[in-house]
Amino acid sequence: MEDKKKVSEVEVKEQKATPSEKLDKFLSRFKKNKKGEIEVKKKKEDVTYEQENKIEKLKLLCIIVNKNQSSFFINKLIEMNISVVFDSYGKGSAPRDIYNLLGEESNQKDLIFAFVKESEYPNVKEMIETRFGVSKMAKGISFTIPLDSMVGVIMYKFLTNSR
Repeated sequence: MEDKKKVSEVEVKEQKATPSEKLDKFLSRFKKNKKGEIEVKKKKEDVTYEQENKIEKLKLLCIIVNKNQSSFFINKLIEMNISVVFDSYGKGSAPRDIYNLLGEESNQKDLIFAFVKESEYPNVKEMIETRFGVSKMAKGISFTIPLDSMVGVIMYKFLTNSR
């Protein structure tokens, strides 16, 4: 019942506008330039396709940390609007003597992979450096691999969370 009432109110408002008011509203979108040519005024909301769908370079971020340290990074990356984050288990292959020499207790690691826009990477890097400085257990290795090309705009939008 309320839906019908709302629809009828909208219809009544549209019917109240006189033809000259409708014409004035339509013509207000146009203006004459100095040469006397008619131009269409751009609305503030008008955004070009290139502006709306700006393509930025992507990097594949790789973070290697001690086992059970990945949840912090995954949560932070998701908070930073990084849409694709992978977590994997890893095990080092170096001899036990090397781990003892380096002071490492375990060779079990967590691997985190994420796709990051080049413009967002400085913030992500700062977050990683801050976390690595917390304690010996929170240390790790982080690096990026630049992506040169990708097939499909839909795939790019998925990886960058710009759907």
